[in-house]
Amino acid sequence: MQERIDDQATRVGQRPTAAEVWSFLAGDQNRIGRPGDRDLSREAAAVATEGLPDLAETVRATEDFVARALRYAIEWAGVRQVVHIGPGFPAGGRRCTHQVVHALHPRVRVVYVDNDSAVLACLRERCGRSAEAVSVVEADLRRPRELLAASGLDLGRPVAVVLANVLTFLPFETAVPVMRDLIAPLALGSHVIVAEPMAGLLDEPVQAALDAMTARGVPAAYARTRPQMLELMAPLVLLDPGVHPVSFCLRDPLAAHPMVPVLGGVGWRGIEGWSL
Repeated sequence: MQERIDDQATRVGQRPTAAEVWSFLAGDQNRIGRPGDRDLSREAAAVATEGLPDLAETVRATEDFVARALRYAIEWAGVRQVVHIGPGFPAGGRRCTHQVVHALHPRVRVVYVDNDSAVLACLRERCGRSAEAVSVVEADLRRPRELLAASGLDLGRPVAVVLANVLTFLPFETAVPVMRDLIAPLALGSHVIVAEPMAGLLDEPVQAALDAMTARGVPAAYARTRPQMLELMAPLVLLDPGVHPVSFCLRDPLAAHPMVPVLGGVGWRGIEGWSL
């Protein structure tokens, strides 16, 4: 078995990619990119679902949480700029971020930022030409100030920042300063939407699934505990109910919702000491 894994992970010019794997986990079977990459990514996704068979539902629940958070930022808070960092491939038959946003307000500016060349090409083809208010930018989350500068956003006005399953590819000790540098330039009234795979469950099935994908050549990823999520979002004022599984965030607390192993939270960029 190990020889087979090593052979797959070292095929010349081929590698599984995080964006491809996430697409397969969401149920999208037809992606652009080289067939060898797609095959390896499909295999990595299959290995992950052996330990977490409901991963497709988890991905969809995360997308639904982001949509609810964007609705709050746009309809309630009046935010008119959105940057989605690390969006991955457009979501097959489901709505992309700009479609969710423009259904709420057609004049909101949406910027997609990624550093995967295949993702950028796909976004430009499927999203970047669909509206004047949509743009696609190549930048790296690990250099957040450069990313914000490249986005062309008006940082004097509030921005909604979407970080869904992207900080997970940074070790915690790296993710904390990246978040600080990303949040610091944002205008008061900005909102930061964060979702991360959940650690702290019995036998750590989420981290085990991430490690299984890493063994197949996917970049290392790290599940987060709730205290870690709170530290990542510490510079922000958290909207109720704070950091919880995404299936419970920004929903009727009296209704029944299935628990999914992804933690989510929405933070508001305010003045220290203020609360919502």
